[in-house]
Amino acid sequence: MLSSDELQSTATTTLAQESNYTLETVIDSIFDISALVLNVLFNVLVIAWFLDGTLLLGYAVGIIFASMFVHFRRHTLKMAAKTDQQSRLSLTTKLFDSWDNVVIFNKHNYTLYNNIVQKSFAIAKNNSVKSTSIQHINSSLGMIILMLPVFVVTAFIFNKNWHDAATMAVLIATLPRQIQLLQMCYALIGYHTSIGVIKTMLDGILEVLQPTSVNLDNYIQADQIRVQQTGDIFDLTQLPKQGRVTLVGNNGVGKSCMLLKLKEHYQEQAYYLPAKHNLYFNYKTDKAHKGSTGQQLIKQIQEIREDDQSTIVMLDEWDAHLDRENTQIIDQYLDHLAQTRLVVDVRH
Repeated sequence: MLSSDELQSTATTTLAQESNYTLETVIDSIFDISALVLNVLFNVLVIAWFLDGTLLLGYAVGIIFASMFVHFRRHTLKMAAKTDQQSRLSLTTKLFDSWDNVVIFNKHNYTLYNNIVQKSFAIAKNNSVKSTSIQHINSSLGMIILMLPVFVVTAFIFNKNWHDAATMAVLIATLPRQIQLLQMCYALIGYHTSIGVIKTMLDGILEVLQPTSVNLDNYIQADQIRVQQTGDIFDLTQLPKQGRVTLVGNNGVGKSCMLLKLKEHYQEQAYYLPAKHNLYFNYKTDKAHKGSTGQQLIKQIQEIREDDQSTIVMLDEWDAHLDRENTQIIDQYLDHLAQTRLVVDVRH
């Protein structure tokens, strides 16, 4: 939900850290895989041309079986990579909380924070080692599977031509190149293995950033939400074109969720201003924009009135941290705005 601090924190961490790391990994892998594939193809064709075409069969069979093995192991690798990503995100999210817990340095908070971070770090490290180990083990086993057909074909060529001095000379001369070729194949299998890891990382980012579908009706007690101006139960199907509608009710009856439901229904026609937010406004580009909470809220309402074309303006607990003077000033601003639009607000 929009009001979920945990969801916002996770999504912010993903955008700030994980997405950048994943995209860099994807770009680097694309270039490296392309270079390796071209190198392997060129070297195999050249060696097969000068030595024996049967060598092509050995590499083809080896690559097919190695690919099948990596594909067979994909589920284990995917689960390890997903756990690794989740623990890394969890650690990074906690590191973002360091400002209050470390800089302010209340001993009680700092001790708790330090213990939690240490545990998260240990979990992230263990999961990272496990994921990396599985990748290397898969790559090594895949390489052994690839080498077997190549060695069998090479032994066949050696046995077939051991009496041919020219062929034996070419075979011996190309052995260093074949060893180098096998090293490139090992790297290629490693990237084949990492493709599953990268896909898991991308899926994790998309999953975090996917809009959460929530049935808001489960959180709304509609018969407990009233309109302050009239005392009637609020009916979202009978909204006036303009005016002021202030929602009141006990804590937990779903007043904020009611605003979210209106936003969900009216989309761009409605402007929603949460109690806590990091929304961008033009006035923030001015270095001198700093002011009290009330002064900033006044600027936000002015900007909404002048620059936003929505017909419904919704404010959630806008008076939560304001003194009486600023509350009265903003109340007047909202009454003025309600002369041309519908203002739906929730008071603290």
